[in-house]
Amino acid sequence: MDGVWIRHVTARSQLCLIELRDTPIYLSYGAAGVCDGKQGRPFIPAPTLDCYCGVPHQFKTLHIDVNGDGMQMVSAGVLELMRSAGETGFDVVGHTPTPPTLQIGKPRPQVDFDNRKYRPLTPMVPV
Repeated sequence: MDGVWIRHVTARSQLCLIELRDTPIYLSYGAAGVCDGKQGRPFIPAPTLDCYCGVPHQFKTLHIDVNGDGMQMVSAGVLELMRSAGETGFDVVGHTPTPPTLQIGKPRPQVDFDNRKYRPLTPMVPV
């Protein structure tokens, strides 16, 4: 699957948060002690306080960390989620046929280092 390069109109070297308002975050069954019968979720959606960005989220939130040029690579699925949320601050500027491998649970600098070491990135193909 291709990686899609996006660029924000104004944001540079910062974290952009995009809320998916149709996907509330639920407390776990153990934390709530109340269940609505749907996979152990409680009746009331509640904000989560343990996000690494420091902002409590009541809804699933995409964290897009743009570089100094306002660019970031995302998957086609993330791009569709952004569009479904009504996000208009990003433009698609290109793609790469061999995006880097994502690794959950590793620090971002380590993942970037591993990707450069073991799998050189292909250049961006402009749209």
